[in-house]
Amino acid sequence: MERSAAEYLVYLRENVSDLKQEAKDMGLTEEEIKFCIDKALSLDSNQNELINSPKNIARKCFHYFRVLLKIWILACLLLIAAICGGLFLIETHKPSADFVSRTLQPYGYAIFRSLRLSTLPVHRWMNITEYYNAECIVDNPYYVEEFNYECKVCENFKNLKVMNATDFTEERFKAFAHAFKPVHLKGVQDRNVDYQDLRNTYKLNREVLLESLYKVTSLDVHIRSLGDIFESDLGEQVNTSSSIRIDWFSQSVTASVVLRGLFPRPKVVPEKHEIPLEKHVFILGPNSPTFELPLTMHPIQLYIQGSGQRRLLARPHKNCRDSCNTLLAFMEPGDALMLQNDVWDGWVATGDGPSIGYLISIGI
Repeated sequence: MERSAAEYLVYLRENVSDLKQEAKDMGLTEEEIKFCIDKALSLDSNQNELINSPKNIARKCFHYFRVLLKIWILACLLLIAAICGGLFLIETHKPSADFVSRTLQPYGYAIFRSLRLSTLPVHRWMNITEYYNAECIVDNPYYVEEFNYECKVCENFKNLKVMNATDFTEERFKAFAHAFKPVHLKGVQDRNVDYQDLRNTYKLNREVLLESLYKVTSLDVHIRSLGDIFESDLGEQVNTSSSIRIDWFSQSVTASVVLRGLFPRPKVVPEKHEIPLEKHVFILGPNSPTFELPLTMHPIQLYIQGSGQRRLLARPHKNCRDSCNTLLAFMEPGDALMLQNDVWDGWVATGDGPSIGYLISIGI
């Protein structure tokens, strides 16, 4: 029996004499009083009536509400504790951070798109743009990246330093990275990679690459996917057309493994430094327009010349163009240009023939 109903019956039994007297005062006869008492003390009928009474139902609803509220609060506390613990582990344990980054990489676009759409109503009451810590998912022509350095970090650089990859030790890598000085490296890539090499690799790994997370941008409106690039042989167009400027942006583990067969891990990058999954392959026709290198996950960028020749420009950020020089590199197949995009903007200038470029970023 419900606890509230049992308490009510005990109260009736303990106070039956007083209830009889009150009934007589109200003018009830002995038979009427006996009938009322028998009915009130009847366990079968009284239990159902008390349990189904509005007051008892309200008590039960309130009881269940309190239980659900306690469970909900406990679940929220456990979720908050798990999130805080996970964040602490990610911040303090680099292998865990790398694992989470690799796992969430394919879902990054969907997660951030949903997050930004869900926070749009907040802009009615406050500006939360300052809390964004990554570039926009969609290119924003009005977005200007904040420049956090003084121009003196680049004002003394007059020419690019040119070095052989074999002489670029880990100590020199750290020195150039922390000095924000671009460096032109010779002999980084041992083999040439042209359009036909890319197409053959695609044909051998078609299903893997088509199922991977990627994005293709091109000056040609008819080229919007890997199939558009490689299913038909575009070799003649790549060799002759200035309208061929294709950026294949890869973001998956499987595609990264495939691309590593063409572009092995550069020998100038120390082993303990991370190379993210994000990689750009540029397919450029002769005299294709000059373009700026895209932003990458890490500020240190390494552009590798797979084939052909190109001029690469390291331009200081807009704030420092009056006090710092633009540096020029004449890229031959196998060369690489390393720069810090916190200070420098990389630009790929036009060239007489076709070329293949490869862009990665390096964590420090």
